[in-house]
Amino acid sequence: MPGRVAERCLLNVCIDRILYIIQTAESGVLMAISSNDIISLTKARAKLTELCAQVQREHGEKILTKNGESCAALIDAERLDYYHRLEREHVHLSLLNEAAKGIDDVNAGKVLSLAKLKARYGR
Repeated sequence: MPGRVAERCLLNVCIDRILYIIQTAESGVLMAISSNDIISLTKARAKLTELCAQVQREHGEKILTKNGESCAALIDAERLDYYHRLEREHVHLSLLNEAAKGIDDVNAGKVLSLAKLKARYGR
């Protein structure tokens, strides 16, 4: 079962990689949202250039509100790219996990013949 050990090692390496990425996020610290980061849409319209400069300079985030409810966020483009990379990493880890489960099922003999599969799903 050497192939199985290699598959588990690959999955563990991927999990370790995503945890490392999360722990070393851009500044290395998690940023909390303060009341200064919550801005009405009306105020944001009037100060958009200033807010953009502040978000870019501080790699921060601003929450925009409309009628007291959050409606959008203003974030640094690098941070947005980072969030998208994290999302892709999560998808890849999920796929690897599902593949590992499938291999476990095959190794455990949990398989269906083509005829049974077609009978079950009607195709």
